Amino acid sequence: MGMVAGEERRFRLTRSYASIDYLELVMPRYAIRGGDVILKCNHSVPPEQLYKVEWQKAGTKIFQYIKGRSPPFRFFTTSGAELNKNYSNEKQLQLSKLDFSASGLYSCVVSMETPIFSKDSESHMLTVIEPQNRDPIVTFNKGTYEIGEILLANCTTAPARPPPHITWLINGEKVIFCESSFEHLIFSEKKRKKYVT
Repeated sequence: MGMVAGEERRFRLTRSYASIDYLELVMPRYAIRGGDVILKCNHSVPPEQLYKVEWQKAGTKIFQYIKGRSPPFRFFTTSGAELNKNYSNEKQLQLSKLDFSASGLYSCVVSMETPIFSKDSESHMLTVIEPQNRDPIVTFNKGTYEIGEILLANCTTAPARPPPHITWLINGEKVIFCESSFEHLIFSEKKRKKYVT
């Protein structure tokens, strides 16, 4: 009986449990259309225990590293981006020539060889944007206005995604809109001017 109890105690002490203490996908929240983005899979698994690293978009495999396989890297197609083979390895993945359809949730999965264990990172959202390539253009229906006149103005922005949010300012003060018209008070040194549009 004493021998069996001793063996059980020794088994409990030497048994190894798999764990990955640290796993994080590091990537930007936004990327510019036509540009590149790097997704880094940072983890605490020592190289000798690392078996596999996999990157996913919305749960679908897009890039995989398996230790000991020849070649160790496998690339899968993904919409809206090209996988850059020159800058992708077991630590990072580079997506190039981004288009809007590359937007989505990305994650990485790390697997240990001995003991066998896998862990998924938290998913992170990537949004591909297209910034404006020029300043907005503001035009008026005439050059000068009298106090109390209706001011008509148009603001035209360059194409962009997401669409630009327009904030109107008159003499540096934000305009408050009320349905289809607004009233804005402008203070000068000597008198108060009221513009109604």
